[in-house]
Formats: sequence, structure tokens, C-alpha cells
Amino acid sequence: FTLSSAAHQGGKIKSSKELKKYWQWLFNLEFKVLGLPRPNLTILLHMPAKTAQQLVLKKAPRNYIKSGKKKDIHEADLGHLKAAETRYLKLANMFKARVIKCVEGGKLLTPEEIHSKVWENINI
Repeated sequence: FTLSSAAHQGGKIKSSKELKKYWQWLFNLEFKVLGLPRPNLTILLHMPAKTAQQLVLKKAPRNYIKSGKKKDIHEADLGHLKAAETRYLKLANMFKARVIKCVEGGKLLTPEEIHSKVWENINI
């Protein structure tokens, strides 16, 4: 979850200087201090923020969300999701991740189509 933390928390940081400092701190903590292994392959399933937000509405009820709402605080904030999406794409470039588009031509790919693309990227 290191890159997810970097994307979502990093999406809250506007200053590129502060973002760089945060990422350096996070990667040092995770990979050096805690000794977590660095991934040898990262695949990013790129889902546009607006589509991701719409898909949340299809999720089963979750106990941690109160008042009958479907979205948690971050899922409800399209600005946050767009900022995280931007950070994910930047991190994908930094880490040489393989990016799989889950939406093509405005159409959400099926789970089977996404699976096929993941499998192709694993077998390169």
C-alpha cells in the first residue's frame, strides 16, 4: 500500500517541494526503516476519478460509513480523487509501473478485459 499512501496523501499536498519531501520520508520509512521489499513489478489499474466515484455507488453497504451514505469522506470528494489520480500517474512514471487503462473510448472495460491486460503485462 506504499504507493496508495503516496498517491492519496500526496494528493492533499499542493506544494511540489513539500510533496517531494513527503514522498522521500514515506519511501525511506517503508523501504529502509521498516525494510518492506520494493516491488519488482507495479501495475497501475488507471480508473478515471469520475468513473471510480460512480463505481462506489455499486458497492455493498460498509459498516464504517454512517448515515446511510454510500461514499466515505474521500470517495465523496471528486477533487481528492482527481488529485490522487494525478499523483498515481506521476508515481507510475517514477516507478516505471505498467499502466492499464480501465476505461477506453469512454467505456468501462469488463473485469475479464482488465484481467487479460494484467495477464499480458505479467507475461512480458
